[in-house]
Amino acid sequence: MRFSPFAVSLALAARALAAEPAPSVLRAETLDAALKDAARAKLQFVLADVSTKGCVPCRQMERTTWRDPATAAFLNGRGLAVGIDGGWGNAAICVRRRIGEFPTVLILRPDGTEIDRLVGYYSSSDLIAGVKDALAGGSSVKRARSRAAKAKNQDDYIQARFELAQALMYSGRDKEALADLLWLYDDGMKRLPEFSGVRASYLPTVINNLGRSYPPAKSALYRRFAEVRQRLLGPYFTTGDARDWLALSQWLAKPDADLALFDSLRPDDPRRRVLAPMLFDDFLAKRRYADAAAARSAKRAEGEFAQCAAQYWGKNAPKDAEQLHMMREFCVEQAASAAEAYAGAGREADARTILASVRRVDDKPWVEATVRRHLRRARRDRR
Repeated sequence: MRFSPFAVSLALAARALAAEPAPSVLRAETLDAALKDAARAKLQFVLADVSTKGCVPCRQMERTTWRDPATAAFLNGRGLAVGIDGGWGNAAICVRRRIGEFPTVLILRPDGTEIDRLVGYYSSSDLIAGVKDALAGGSSVKRARSRAAKAKNQDDYIQARFELAQALMYSGRDKEALADLLWLYDDGMKRLPEFSGVRASYLPTVINNLGRSYPPAKSALYRRFAEVRQRLLGPYFTTGDARDWLALSQWLAKPDADLALFDSLRPDDPRRRVLAPMLFDDFLAKRRYADAAAARSAKRAEGEFAQCAAQYWGKNAPKDAEQLHMMREFCVEQAASAAEAYAGAGREADARTILASVRRVDDKPWVEATVRRHLRRARRDRR
């Protein structure tokens, strides 16, 4: 059977179109305009996807969930979706709607009333299920409680309790939210090493954010800040006390209070050895290169970059290009920071060694630009 050139062209064009990603269902208009459109069309709801440009899960949702034909089919005749920039230029919506994490998908009635919200990355199927549940009377609070009740291990339970606390906070149930957040800080996350990073950074941030609208949250942080300072300066301090002090001081103490505490200690005080590695970035920002170089050994810096290279330049590196580049930037930035400290402290050999490792792994222009930026800061850019 013979095909005409015209038929062949149509087939090739159809194949090309099929290979292209589906269009996004997110409308490029203001939230007010989307609500008015939904009201005129007598739709049930509006999904407002509040995201930021630097948010990896936001970009992932834009590439997948919002382009999934299943999402488009679900919205057809029921609702519409609109993309909202939650960056600094449009921060008012985050304050007004109490949005503290991205992406956040607000499920709204056409009159602007919030039915529920979905926080974090959601696949198309999970998004649809969440919206259906909200329309049927469910809520993020009920779903988090259910997950906590059904948790099969302690990790899942702690994660569900954290999601519950955030859901309570976003729904305006501040007292209940604070009770859960403080339990997580004082007990739940403290007992599990895998949550130590969240407890030392993100969890205090969440409690502090709650304190902006609910003062008892800020008061609770201040009490814990005073208690941990007393322990840190006492005879039986721990590394955990130092970590807690630094995590809380960024929100509750005067600028550079952590450096002031470090400088107030005698040179032979063991607390200095505990605090120094945690203060590396502070030392670097102040160009206190001798302290920074002492805080992070060349062996440690080499080992950390070797781990990065194996994970993010190896055969098992993440497939997502945006995530991969972001993590590679982080790895190079960390190594270049160490090189800056060594160069600034006059430890030329250590600086050359770590930079040679970086350049062997990746010689792209952006890598060299990062290296040069740090070396210029240390006034050692002739390398």
